[in-house]
Amino acid sequence: MNDVDARMDRLRRAARYRYQQLVDSEIERGSLDPDEVREERRLLKAADVAAHARAQIEEAERRGVFEGNPYHGKRLPGNDGRHDPDWWIKAKIEREEITGIAPPALALRKEDAELDEHLDALSSEPDVRDVLDDFNARVKEARR
Repeated sequence: MNDVDARMDRLRRAARYRYQQLVDSEIERGSLDPDEVREERRLLKAADVAAHARAQIEEAERRGVFEGNPYHGKRLPGNDGRHDPDWWIKAKIEREEITGIAPPALALRKEDAELDEHLDALSSEPDVRDVLDDFNARVKEARR
């Protein structure tokens, strides 16, 4: 940060402080509603955060940080309007075909969907019983 920016930053902080002192004194006098002031402050903070984020993105674009990014200026894949905070890990698991990391209950559901085909491939009743006993024991353990 250069000297001019640092000085402007100090001036802004001082002006905000004086403004807050003025608002607080008006609340004490009863001329301002504290709930309205609280809501306005919340909105101003949100606007400050959004402006800061936009400035950071614009600066990164000027430096070329996003060059070569296949999603630059596009919607993220799999985003159909619903918020899913785990979209990226789900996409990585699918893209790299990672297995064996699901919670036991989820893994058992997937195994259950394929169980009929596996049982049909077995040729003897004791083999089928062994597979089913093992599967049922794991289901009971997962439900605990």
